[in-house]
Amino acid sequence: MHELFLTYMIEDHARNKSISILSKYCDMAPKPVLRRRLIWHAPLEGKRGIVQSAPKPPVKSQDIHWKNLNEQLGRQAYVVVLNYDIKKENFSLVDTVDGGEIKTTNTIDCNDTPGTLIWADVPLPGENQHVNNREMIRIENQRGLCNLMQANNYRYMGEMIEEGHMFVHDHIVIYVTRMLPIVPQSRDEKLLVNQPLPLYESLRPFDPAKKWTMIAKVDVGDPKYIQEAKEMLLALQNEFLGCFNIKAMDRFDFDTRVRA
Repeated sequence: MHELFLTYMIEDHARNKSISILSKYCDMAPKPVLRRRLIWHAPLEGKRGIVQSAPKPPVKSQDIHWKNLNEQLGRQAYVVVLNYDIKKENFSLVDTVDGGEIKTTNTIDCNDTPGTLIWADVPLPGENQHVNNREMIRIENQRGLCNLMQANNYRYMGEMIEEGHMFVHDHIVIYVTRMLPIVPQSRDEKLLVNQPLPLYESLRPFDPAKKWTMIAKVDVGDPKYIQEAKEMLLALQNEFLGCFNIKAMDRFDFDTRVRA
Protein backbone atom coordinates (compact mmCIF):
# COMPACT_ATOMS: atom_id res chain seq x y z
CA MET A 1 0.00 0.00 0.00
CA HIS A 2 1.10 3.59 -0.64
CA GLU A 3 0.23 6.43 1.70
CA LEU A 4 0.13 9.85 0.03
CA PHE A 5 -0.10 12.82 2.36
CA LEU A 6 0.31 16.55 3.00
CA THR A 7 1.12 18.11 6.37
CA TYR A 8 0.47 21.34 8.26
CA MET A 9 1.30 22.40 11.82
CA ILE A 10 -1.47 24.08 13.83
CA GLU A 11 -0.75 26.38 16.76
CA ASP A 12 -2.37 25.23 20.00
CA HIS A 13 -4.44 28.41 20.34
CA ALA A 14 -5.85 27.83 16.81
CA ARG A 15 -6.80 24.20 17.33
CA ASN A 16 -10.46 24.71 18.27
CA LYS A 17 -11.05 27.06 15.35
CA SER A 18 -9.33 24.61 13.00
CA ILE A 19 -11.52 21.74 14.21
CA SER A 20 -14.61 23.88 13.64
CA ILE A 21 -13.52 24.73 10.08
CA LEU A 22 -12.78 21.09 9.25
CA SER A 23 -16.12 19.99 10.71
CA LYS A 24 -17.97 22.35 8.40
CA TYR A 25 -15.80 21.51 5.40
CA CYS A 26 -16.21 17.73 5.85
CA ASP A 27 -19.83 18.06 7.05
CA MET A 28 -19.25 15.85 10.06
CA ALA A 29 -18.52 15.97 13.75
CA PRO A 30 -14.87 15.21 14.52
CA LYS A 31 -14.21 11.57 15.38
CA PRO A 32 -12.00 11.36 18.48
CA VAL A 33 -8.61 9.67 18.20
CA LEU A 34 -6.93 8.23 21.29
CA ARG A 35 -4.40 5.46 20.98
CA ARG A 36 -1.24 4.03 22.45
CA ARG A 37 1.75 3.92 20.09
CA LEU A 38 4.39 1.41 21.16
CA ILE A 39 7.73 1.98 19.40
CA TRP A 40 10.02 -0.93 18.45
CA HIS A 41 13.46 -0.92 16.82
CA ALA A 42 14.68 -3.73 14.61
CA PRO A 43 18.02 -5.36 15.48
CA LEU A 44 20.92 -3.82 13.57
CA GLU A 45 22.53 -7.20 12.97
CA GLY A 46 21.24 -10.65 12.16
CA LYS A 47 17.72 -11.45 11.01
CA ARG A 48 15.36 -8.49 11.08
CA GLY A 49 12.27 -9.92 9.42
CA ILE A 50 9.25 -11.21 11.30
CA VAL A 51 10.09 -14.88 10.96
CA GLN A 52 8.73 -16.62 14.08
CA SER A 53 5.13 -17.78 14.46
CA ALA A 54 3.27 -14.66 13.41
CA PRO A 55 -0.21 -14.43 14.95
CA LYS A 56 -2.75 -16.19 12.80
CA PRO A 57 -4.51 -13.52 10.75
CA PRO A 58 -8.29 -13.46 11.26
CA VAL A 59 -8.64 -12.75 7.54
CA LYS A 60 -6.90 -14.96 4.99
CA SER A 61 -6.03 -11.97 2.78
CA GLN A 62 -3.68 -10.70 5.50
CA ASP A 63 -1.25 -13.56 4.81
CA ILE A 64 0.23 -11.56 1.94
CA HIS A 65 0.75 -8.57 4.27
CA TRP A 66 2.82 -10.71 6.65
CA LYS A 67 4.88 -11.98 3.72
CA ASN A 68 5.49 -8.46 2.39
CA LEU A 69 6.31 -7.21 5.89
CA ASN A 70 8.92 -9.91 6.35
CA GLU A 71 10.55 -9.00 3.04
CA GLN A 72 10.64 -5.25 3.79
CA LEU A 73 11.99 -5.64 7.32
CA GLY A 74 14.58 -8.12 6.14
CA ARG A 75 16.38 -5.57 3.93
CA GLN A 76 16.83 -2.75 6.45
CA ALA A 77 16.54 -2.05 10.19
CA TYR A 78 13.32 -0.08 10.63
CA VAL A 79 11.11 1.33 13.34
CA VAL A 80 7.85 -0.59 13.74
CA VAL A 81 4.86 0.87 15.59
CA LEU A 82 2.07 -0.99 17.37
CA ASN A 83 -1.16 0.98 17.78
CA TYR A 84 -3.86 0.25 20.36
CA ASP A 85 -7.09 2.21 20.60
CA ILE A 86 -7.87 3.24 24.17
CA LYS A 87 -10.34 5.33 26.17
CA LYS A 88 -9.83 8.04 28.79
CA GLU A 89 -10.97 5.62 31.51
CA ASN A 90 -7.95 3.42 30.73
CA PHE A 91 -5.66 5.99 32.38
CA SER A 92 -4.83 5.93 36.08
CA LEU A 93 -7.10 7.90 38.37
CA VAL A 94 -6.71 9.74 41.68
CA ASP A 95 -9.70 9.71 44.03
CA THR A 96 -10.06 11.67 47.24
CA VAL A 97 -11.22 9.50 50.14
CA ASP A 98 -11.53 10.83 53.72
CA GLY A 99 -9.30 13.76 52.86
CA GLY A 100 -6.56 11.58 51.35
CA GLU A 101 -5.69 10.72 47.77
CA ILE A 102 -5.84 7.17 46.43
CA LYS A 103 -4.30 6.40 43.04
CA THR A 104 -5.93 3.66 40.97
CA THR A 105 -3.72 2.24 38.22
CA ASN A 106 -4.99 0.52 35.10
CA THR A 107 -2.82 -1.98 33.22
CA ILE A 108 -3.72 -3.06 29.69
CA ASP A 109 -2.18 -6.33 28.52
CA CYS A 110 -1.19 -5.50 24.96
CA ASN A 111 -0.81 -9.16 24.06
CA ASP A 112 -4.44 -9.85 24.95
CA THR A 113 -5.65 -6.68 23.22
CA PRO A 114 -6.13 -6.46 19.42
CA GLY A 115 -3.65 -4.03 17.93
CA THR A 116 -2.41 -2.74 14.60
CA LEU A 117 1.15 -3.24 13.37
CA ILE A 118 2.43 -0.41 11.16
CA TRP A 119 5.57 -0.25 9.05
CA ALA A 120 6.27 2.77 6.85
CA ASP A 121 9.21 3.39 4.55
CA VAL A 122 10.95 6.72 4.00
CA PRO A 123 8.89 8.78 1.50
CA LEU A 124 10.04 8.46 -2.08
CA PRO A 125 12.67 10.96 -3.30
CA GLY A 126 12.20 13.44 -6.13
CA GLU A 127 12.75 17.14 -6.68
CA ASN A 128 9.21 17.61 -7.97
CA GLN A 129 7.40 15.67 -5.27
CA HIS A 130 4.46 17.94 -4.46
CA VAL A 131 2.93 15.21 -2.28
CA ASN A 132 4.75 12.90 0.13
CA ASN A 133 4.42 9.27 -0.97
CA ARG A 134 5.61 6.30 1.07
CA GLU A 135 5.11 2.57 1.13
CA MET A 136 3.22 1.32 4.16
CA ILE A 137 2.04 -1.98 5.58
CA ARG A 138 -0.76 -1.95 8.14
CA ILE A 139 -1.90 -5.25 9.70
CA GLU A 140 -4.97 -4.74 11.87
CA ASN A 141 -6.81 -6.62 14.61
CA GLN A 142 -3.86 -8.74 15.82
CA ARG A 143 -3.27 -10.17 19.28
CA GLY A 144 0.12 -11.17 20.69
CA LEU A 145 2.01 -8.49 18.78
CA CYS A 146 4.35 -7.54 21.64
CA ASN A 147 5.32 -11.18 22.18
CA LEU A 148 5.94 -11.43 18.46
CA MET A 149 8.27 -8.41 18.44
CA GLN A 150 10.20 -9.69 21.44
CA ALA A 151 10.53 -13.15 19.89
CA ASN A 152 12.16 -11.53 16.86
CA ASN A 153 14.64 -9.51 18.96
CA TYR A 154 12.99 -6.15 18.35
CA ARG A 155 13.83 -3.64 21.06
CA TYR A 156 11.04 -1.84 22.91
CA MET A 157 11.84 1.90 22.93
CA GLY A 158 8.82 3.29 24.78
CA GLU A 159 5.40 4.61 23.97
CA MET A 160 3.43 7.73 23.21
CA ILE A 161 -0.23 8.58 23.46
CA GLU A 162 -1.67 9.98 20.26
CA GLU A 163 -4.76 12.11 20.76
CA GLY A 164 -6.81 14.26 18.46
CA HIS A 165 -9.54 14.17 15.84
CA MET A 166 -10.23 12.55 12.48
CA PHE A 167 -12.32 13.76 9.52
CA VAL A 168 -13.23 12.20 6.18
CA HIS A 169 -13.77 14.13 2.95
CA ASP A 170 -14.52 11.89 -0.01
CA HIS A 171 -11.44 9.61 -0.24
CA ILE A 172 -9.26 11.86 1.91
CA VAL A 173 -8.78 11.25 5.64
CA ILE A 174 -7.69 14.26 7.71
CA TYR A 175 -6.09 13.89 11.14
CA VAL A 176 -5.38 16.64 13.67
CA THR A 177 -3.34 15.03 16.43
CA ARG A 178 -0.53 15.52 18.90
CA MET A 179 1.85 13.12 20.66
CA LEU A 180 2.10 12.80 24.44
CA PRO A 181 5.15 10.72 25.45
CA ILE A 182 5.01 8.50 28.51
CA VAL A 183 8.24 9.41 30.28
CA PRO A 184 9.90 7.11 32.86
CA GLN A 185 9.77 8.59 36.34
CA SER A 186 13.52 8.04 36.77
CA ARG A 187 16.55 7.05 34.70
CA ASP A 188 16.66 3.72 36.52
CA GLU A 189 13.05 2.85 35.72
CA LYS A 190 12.90 -0.06 33.30
CA LEU A 191 10.75 0.33 30.19
CA LEU A 192 7.89 -2.15 30.40
CA VAL A 193 5.52 -3.04 27.58
CA ASN A 194 2.51 -3.42 29.86
CA GLN A 195 3.19 -0.63 32.33
CA PRO A 196 0.09 1.05 33.82
CA LEU A 197 -0.97 4.18 31.99
CA PRO A 198 -0.21 7.32 34.03
CA LEU A 199 -2.64 10.03 34.99
CA TYR A 200 -3.87 11.64 31.79
CA GLU A 201 -3.38 15.08 33.37
CA SER A 202 0.32 14.32 33.91
CA LEU A 203 1.08 13.98 30.19
CA ARG A 204 2.85 16.77 28.33
CA PRO A 205 3.10 17.31 24.54
CA PHE A 206 6.17 15.98 22.75
CA ASP A 207 6.42 19.27 20.82
CA PRO A 208 7.71 22.04 23.13
CA ALA A 209 5.69 24.55 21.07
CA LYS A 210 2.54 22.46 21.73
CA LYS A 211 1.58 22.44 18.06
CA TRP A 212 -0.88 19.97 16.58
CA THR A 213 -0.08 18.06 13.38
CA MET A 214 -2.63 18.10 10.58
CA ILE A 215 -2.19 15.34 7.99
CA ALA A 216 -4.42 14.94 4.94
CA LYS A 217 -3.87 11.49 3.46
CA VAL A 218 -5.06 8.98 0.88
CA ASP A 219 -4.22 5.26 1.09
CA VAL A 220 -3.72 3.62 -2.30
CA GLY A 221 -3.70 -0.15 -2.71
CA ASP A 222 -3.22 -0.26 -6.48
CA PRO A 223 -0.32 1.86 -7.84
CA LYS A 224 -2.35 2.80 -10.91
CA TYR A 225 -4.43 5.10 -8.68
CA ILE A 226 -1.44 7.02 -7.25
CA GLN A 227 -1.76 9.87 -9.74
CA GLU A 228 -5.47 10.21 -8.99
CA ALA A 229 -4.71 10.36 -5.26
CA LYS A 230 -2.09 13.07 -5.88
CA GLU A 231 -4.61 15.14 -7.79
CA MET A 232 -7.15 14.80 -4.94
CA LEU A 233 -4.62 16.07 -2.39
CA LEU A 234 -3.41 18.92 -4.59
CA ALA A 235 -7.02 19.98 -5.16
CA LEU A 236 -7.54 19.99 -1.38
CA GLN A 237 -4.34 21.99 -0.97
CA ASN A 238 -5.70 24.60 -3.36
CA GLU A 239 -9.05 24.77 -1.53
CA PHE A 240 -7.28 25.22 1.81
CA LEU A 241 -5.09 28.12 0.61
CA GLY A 242 -5.21 30.99 3.06
CA CYS A 243 -6.42 28.71 5.86
CA PHE A 244 -4.26 25.58 6.09
CA ASN A 245 -0.97 25.60 4.19
CA ILE A 246 -0.78 21.82 3.81
CA LYS A 247 2.31 20.78 1.88
CA ALA A 248 4.85 18.04 1.24
CA MET A 249 7.56 18.02 3.91
CA ASP A 250 11.22 17.02 3.75
CA ARG A 251 11.15 13.24 3.24
CA PHE A 252 13.73 12.74 6.00
CA ASP A 253 11.32 14.23 8.55
CA PHE A 254 9.63 10.82 8.25
CA ASP A 255 12.77 8.68 8.26
CA THR A 256 11.93 5.33 9.91
CA ARG A 257 15.33 3.67 9.58
CA VAL A 258 17.15 2.60 12.75
CA ARG A 259 20.62 4.09 13.08
CA ALA A 260 23.56 2.58 14.92
